Amino acid sequence: MASMGTINTHASQANRILLIPLSVGINCTMTNNSEQREKERRAERLTLARVRANVGGTKAASVKFGWNANNYKAHESGRNGFGIADAKKYAKAYNVSVTWLNFGIGSVEETFTDTDELKIEAINLFDSLPAALQEAVVQNMRTLATLSTPQTQADKQAEDNQADE
Repeated sequence: MASMGTINTHASQANRILLIPLSVGINCTMTNNSEQREKERRAERLTLARVRANVGGTKAASVKFGWNANNYKAHESGRNGFGIADAKKYAKAYNVSVTWLNFGIGSVEETFTDTDELKIEAINLFDSLPAALQEAVVQNMRTLATLSTPQTQADKQAEDNQADE
């Protein structure tokens, strides 16, 4: 659920408080310490991806892929964070999963796939929604996930038996 901030609507109405949902997003909801730690984790994953791709150091990688060397070095050092657009660019170059590189979900062995494009689009769309709709989307996704899970023969037989009773 989104955090709520308080703002007095007018000085003469000091007793009236307007609750405004704070924007949902990694940069808005995290404290400075946790935000910095997340930058460092992404930087560690980015460094690992580069080393596994065997492209040399940060300068060599920047030259090979045509990236701005200072920006890339700041991303890999954790000095500057990077978002989904940069994560996609780096994941594609190093052939690692965007979800692993950006969020630490999965493992470094997972490669960049066409479904990463869909995941990126889903994340961008999700982030653009208000918090209340985000909760509804997650609930719908949970429902869809359970519907798409293949049933075992035993599960199907148990359901058929219950229906017959």
